[in-house]
Parts: sequence; structure tokens; C-alpha cells
Amino acid sequence: MEDDNLIELQDKIRLTKHYDLHRDFQPLYTGGQFKILKDEQHALSLRDGKICLFSIETSKVLASLSQENEDILTFAISPNQQLLAISNKNYLIRLYKVPESIENFSQLEELSTFKTINQMVLEMNFDPSSKFLAAGTADSHIKVFDVRKGFQTHNLTGHRGIITNLIFHPEIDSLRLISTAEDLTIKVWDLVMKTEIANLKFHQALITNIIFSTDMNTLAASSKDGSVSFWNVKDNYKLLSSIKVKSDENPDEIEELNAIYMFKSGSEPYILIGGQNGILKIYDIKAQKFCYSLHDNTLKSEITKIISSENSSKIYVLNADQNFNIYQITNKTKKSSSSNKPQLKSLVSKCLYLDEIIDLKLLGKKSDIEGDQSEPQYAVLCSNNETLKIINLQDGQVSQYGGHNDIILCLDVSRDLILSGSKDNQIRLWKINQENHELKCLATFSGHTENIASVCFAPKKSNFFVSASQDNTIKIWDIQEFKKTCDGEDIQEITSALLTVMGHQKYINVVKVSPNDKLIASSSQDKTIKIWGSYDLMLQQTLSGHKKGVWDIAFSPVDKLLVSASGDKTLKVWNLQNGTCISTFQGHQNSLVKISWINLGMQIVSTSVDGVVKIWNLKKQICVNTIQMHEEKIWALDSNEKFMVTGGGDSTVKIWKDCTVEKEQEEKEKELQKVQDEQRLSKLIREEDFQEAAVMAFRLNRLRDFYLVMNKVISGKSSKIDMVDSVLTDRKILNSLQSGQQNQQEKSQQIQGETLMTQILAKLLKEDKKRLLEIIRNLNSKSQYQGLAQHILYTILPRFRADDYLEEFKTNQNELKEILKITDFYSQKHLDRAERGLKKAFYPQYILSQMTLQDDLLVEQQKQSAKQQDKQNSEKKQNAAYQQKDTKQIQQLLNLKKKRKQRERGMSDNLFTEIDSKSKQSPGQNLAKRVKA
Repeated sequence: MEDDNLIELQDKIRLTKHYDLHRDFQPLYTGGQFKILKDEQHALSLRDGKICLFSIETSKVLASLSQENEDILTFAISPNQQLLAISNKNYLIRLYKVPESIENFSQLEELSTFKTINQMVLEMNFDPSSKFLAAGTADSHIKVFDVRKGFQTHNLTGHRGIITNLIFHPEIDSLRLISTAEDLTIKVWDLVMKTEIANLKFHQALITNIIFSTDMNTLAASSKDGSVSFWNVKDNYKLLSSIKVKSDENPDEIEELNAIYMFKSGSEPYILIGGQNGILKIYDIKAQKFCYSLHDNTLKSEITKIISSENSSKIYVLNADQNFNIYQITNKTKKSSSSNKPQLKSLVSKCLYLDEIIDLKLLGKKSDIEGDQSEPQYAVLCSNNETLKIINLQDGQVSQYGGHNDIILCLDVSRDLILSGSKDNQIRLWKINQENHELKCLATFSGHTENIASVCFAPKKSNFFVSASQDNTIKIWDIQEFKKTCDGEDIQEITSALLTVMGHQKYINVVKVSPNDKLIASSSQDKTIKIWGSYDLMLQQTLSGHKKGVWDIAFSPVDKLLVSASGDKTLKVWNLQNGTCISTFQGHQNSLVKISWINLGMQIVSTSVDGVVKIWNLKKQICVNTIQMHEEKIWALDSNEKFMVTGGGDSTVKIWKDCTVEKEQEEKEKELQKVQDEQRLSKLIREEDFQEAAVMAFRLNRLRDFYLVMNKVISGKSSKIDMVDSVLTDRKILNSLQSGQQNQQEKSQQIQGETLMTQILAKLLKEDKKRLLEIIRNLNSKSQYQGLAQHILYTILPRFRADDYLEEFKTNQNELKEILKITDFYSQKHLDRAERGLKKAFYPQYILSQMTLQDDLLVEQQKQSAKQQDKQNSEKKQNAAYQQKDTKQIQQLLNLKKKRKQRERGMSDNLFTEIDSKSKQSPGQNLAKRVKA
């Protein structure tokens, strides 16, 4: 019968697909400067190098001020709250004008900038008239600036070490400055004379705070040496008296002091002191004794600041854990005397920095079977300290409860009981007062020898709980007697468990009890999950399959199933009847740390160390949605039927609301509206109302329709616009204009189209500049649409004003740079393509012209060759004539030469004949004649 009811419930349940952030509580203060504004409803604080403005009542961050690439070191706000001075690591002091309205705080107007030479400013303060700003640097210098005229007036030297405190004399226009530094001295400066008028030496350790009394006649200083000194302002700052503050726990020890505040109750002077032990003490200056001390659990750590209120008797106290408490100074008459002694009444307690959230559980949550759709009101959580915190999920107010001596690691809740396990090897049982949600510790459970890793109530009857420790043991503890009565103020100490077993070979991460209280499951770093009987702690099953340690497990609220999350980035669903793995879910990119069932075991929620949450459908075995919920690890997760609360390493608690129904309804409405708009767009196109059609396509992000409409607006045709074609068309138009043959009707239509397009773009620019740039980018990235994109760019660029676009993208200017970068890249790409296309377009003409030129060249070559041949022939004839003539001349010459030789030879023959005839006469005479011849 019960199973049938569950099936009916499951059929009625709508599965979760979407979560929206409903409310979050961010860190408000991480240390450093802290200021309360005059209205006492808002405060300024330093948070991770940024200035945070938040509401004290609601803890809501109203504004955050940061400087790009500059971490803020400290800040100061003028007494009239019109000026804000900020120093950063770049050795700059920036001065801003603060707007009158808190809502406009983020819109600060920068007035001037002061530079310090290679030294960071760690301390600043304004004078009472808000005319001068004093700044103490890390090199022992004190610089004073005239903030109205914008220049440095003083450079005071004399200290050694970093300047730690700077205050002006509270009397307006007194122009006296008091400073302290690491040299353990207090110096008083006269800014009119520009000289040091007093050098006060008393303390033996760092001076932490200096203040004036309400009558401005006494200067008080506190120090790490546990003393408070009083100086007479009227008598050249002579030492009046001093007190030593000792530790309450050990009177022989000196308590280091950090903050003091002087006030009057009636006519008697008192001083409020806060120090290392986290105890607020009131000292009666006249009676010279302590008259009151406040041991507040929320101030267990070191008190760092005491801030007074100018308009009331409220005191604001901060400690090292960034706990922020507001007290009222009240007077109470003692029975033994008629005198009134001041006391502190706690008004508000807030935790401005939760630190890394380790575990979190909702209070007052109904069981999964009953169903709970109400918004959670309170949650209990543990962070990286030893206090248990109850956080109001409506306003962020945090109540803290001490008891553990080390960091709390795990929690569990059952109705009005809370379990907490700590590194002090101890478990504490707490009782919740349902009316005021205050906690009372009922008992402590000791027995483990290592850190408590996990605790879990028996969910059905809550008559026992199970604990697991890093000593690898699992223990069962009986708590039936604590359910019956919780009277008495004494805390019971339980040292023996009902059952103990050595569970795993390595550290146990988590232990859980099944919904029927019959089974106990434990997971460990040894990669296994073990199932135990709750009555005897006997091992029943060992589930193996994960490749790394198993960080979390959870029993199904309705089925005999167990889901596990591991460091191997997988979820596994196990059938507890046979110990088999029936499903493995993969999809996370990092190790899983937390899991939970929702919607009666039909879905699973898992978290990972990268802050990602995934929603899984068990039946379909798919991931329904992935949500980036935190910036760091999500260690804490709890939910009811409608809401989910997460906490993680980013020190933020976030409340998420199941918005599946709203999202689906919104999607249906969007789909219906989309269909209607598409129909209207088609109608406008048919009616040729191109202006309205272009605007509609623009709003619907219909690139194709926008392209077609704008194309018709420009050309009156539906053909594509290509850059090459448009260039060729422009060339034709130019040629036709030169020849006087441009058709006047076509020219008129083109002018009308250009005018209409200009009107459309002007309307789109006025409507959404960012969207138009995105449309241009998208069109320009597609080759078939780039012609229109370039045409639009050509039209809007003359109307482009950089300031307008910077204003449009003021939240993310990198997005504008990215859009313009992509547009420029594709424009250059299309230009290169167009140039290549133009070259290809002129190839045929070039080839034809080259062919005609070749023919002309061939004819010319033939003519030239003929002329050359004629020339050669004439030259040959001429050469032949010349050669014949030369031959005749040579022959004549040869003949002449021959004749001459013959004549010479004839003369010789005659001579020799004559000689021979005479030689007959006488041989001797003949020989003599011949020799003579």
C-alpha cells in the first residue's frame, strides 16, 4: 500500500530541470580597513582587494569598487562623507567624490591622483574639516595633501619603520597630527609650524591604537605589551597614568591589546578594551579598576577593531574571524552601591566572512516522503573554525556557538537535534530551541582517536547515531535518554559507544544510515563502499568499482539503491539487494565531492570541486542540466522539494530555487511569441513593408530573412549580393555615367533604396547598438551574407561614435573588442577573396587581348622579315657588284704587275744574252763583266 502511494506521488512530481539563484550571502570583509557610515545603516569594508558597500541590516552588497590591475591596500572617507581616498599597490592615492545617494555609490567621480615615490601607503586619515589627507608610507614618511587644491603640503620624517596609526586632533582647524610607527613612539606634529612638537615614549611593543577622549583633553594608546597609556593633551602631552591588562585565564600572562574606546557614563570616564583573548573589558578610569567584562562566544578570537558611533551609544566590534557585533552601552545599578556601572548589551551579531564552508544542513526540514516546498529559514553550518553557526537564510544574521577546541568537520540534523564532529576527536550533541533557534549543548561523545570525519542520525527514529573517524573505525552511539529529557545545565560526557568496528583500510570519508534504520553504509579512500547491519555492525556487502576514493554516498529515500560519488569523476548507482552497479554516470570534468537525491529518488544532484552542479535523471540515465553555482569547491549541499542550499570554498552560501515550471512556461510563451512574430514577419515581407520587416527580423535574430529584406531594400531584387558582382556593377555604372547612358529610373530606385536602408539602420542603431554589431559580425562571418554586412558597415561607419558603443558595452568592453576584431578579420578575408575574384573576372578579357596582340605581332613580324629579306637581297647585290668591281681592279693590278715583271724579266734576259755573246771573247773578261753586272 505504501509502495502504491509512492508510485502515485512520483507520477505527480514534476522533475527538476532548472535552478535559479534565489539569494546569496557573500563575504563582506576579509580584513583591513572598515568604516561605518553616518546613517549607521551601511558600512564600507575591504574584501579581497576591493571596497565593498553593504547594508548592515540585510547583509546585502549594494556596490563594489575595484581598480583594474590594482589591489586596494586601504581607504579613508572624509568626516563629511563627500570624499573617498584609496591607495593601491601602484604607489597611487586616488581621490573620489562620493555621490549623495547610496544607490549611486558605484558611480564615483575621480577628482585627483597623488603619487608616492616607490612606497605603498598603508595608513590614511582625513582631518576633521575634510581639507587635508594624511598618508603614512612603508618607508616611515608621512605625507599630507591638500585635497581641495590637489597638491602635497608636508613630508614629515622622523619615524623608523612602517607607519601604523594616523589621527588628527578632533578640534577643527587645530592642524595637529598624531602618528605611531614600528619604532614604538608616538609623535605629535604641528602642521602650521611643520615641526614635531612631542615625541612620546612609553610602550615596549607595537602600538596598536590611539584615540582622544570625548573632551579632547586626553590621548590614550594601547599596545601589544598589554598596557594602555594616558597622555595630557593640555600639558604638552605629559604621561598621566597607565594600566596593565592581564589574561583572565592566567593572571601571570599579559594580554596583547588591539583596540580601545573612551567614553563617559554619566560624568565618569571609562575605557573599553579589546585584545587577544576576545574579551571586552570596561575599565573605570577614576576608580582605577575593571568594572565589567563580556565573554561572548562570537568574540572568542582576537578582537581587532572597536568603532564608536557618533550619533548613539552603539559600539561596533570586529574580531579576527571577521565577526561583526553591535553592542549598546547601558547603565546598571548594583545592589551593593547606588552608583551606575556601564555594561554592554548585544544587539546584532553577524559573520562577515564565513571562511571555507565545510558542511551545511537545513533546520526544520521535513522528510523526503512528506515533501517540503517552503523556503528554508535557518541552516546550521561549520566553516574553517571551531564555532558552530546558525545562519538566518532571510537576512544573513549569524549566531555562533563555541564548545569545540578545533575545526568542526561534519554535521547532521534530526528534527531539533544537531550533531557536530571536530578535529578535537569529539562529537557534540546540541538541542535547538524552536522559538529563537538558540543552541544548547547536551552531551559530548569521546572515543575516537583521530579527527571525526562523519556523523549521521538514524533518520527514522533518531534513537542512535553513527560516527566515522580517520582512525578507520565506525561507532554506534545511543541517544534515547537525550530525546526524553534535556533538563539541567550540565553537559554529559559519554565515553563508550554501543558498537565499534574497524571499517576500512584507509580514511573513512562518510557514513550514512538507511531510511529504515536497518543498514549503515560507509565509504573510504580505499575505493570501496561497505554495507553494515545497524544492529550488530556486521559486514554484509562490499561494493567495489570506483578507481579512486569515494567521497560521498546517499541512500535512496524510496528504493533499495545507493548512489556514490568518487574522485574518478563518476557517479555509480548500486542495487543493495545483490550488490551490483546498475548505472554509471559520467560527465563531470573534475572530482565529485557531494551528492543528494531529489524528487523522491527520481533524480540525483551532484557537485564537483570546480563548482559545477549537475542534475541527473535516474530513469533515463542522462544529465538534465549543468549549472556553475560556485567559483570553487562545493563541500556543502542540502535541499528540500523546492529549494537547494550550497556552500563552498568561496565562502559563499547560496539559496537556489526550483524554477522548472516557470522556465517551461516562459519557454512556451517564447515559442508562441516566436511563431506569432514569424507569421507577422512573413506578412510584412509579402506586403513589402521592408522597414518593419527588417526591424522584426532584427529582433528575431533571423539572419536569412534580414538578409533577404535588406537585399530587396537595396536592389529591389532577391538575387544575392556578392562583393565581386557589386564591384563590377559599380564599374559598369561608372562607365555608363561617363558615357551619359545611365538610366534615370534605375538611379532613382537605387537612391530610394539607399535612403530606406539608412532609415532602417538608424532605427536599429537607436534600438540596440550591441545587437546590430552582433548581426553584422554574424553576417560578415558567412561568405553568402558578407556583401550586405559590408554595405551596412559602409552606411553606419560615418555615424559611428566610439563613446556611444563604449557606453553600450560598459559592463564588458572586451566583448566589443572581440566583436570588432572578428569583423575586421573576416572583412580582410573577404577583401582578399574579392581581389582574387576581380583578377579571375578579367582573365578572359586579358587572354583575348593577348590573342589579338599576338596576331598583330605576327603580321608585323612578317612585314619586318620581308623588309629584312629585301634589305639583305639588296645588300647581297651591292656586295656582288662591289666584289665584281674589286675583282676587275685586282685583275688589272695583277696584269700590270705581271707586265712589269715581264718587262723586268725581258731586260734581264737581254742583259744576260749580251753578256753571253761577249763571254765568247774571253772567259776572264766575261767573268769580270758578269760580276760587275
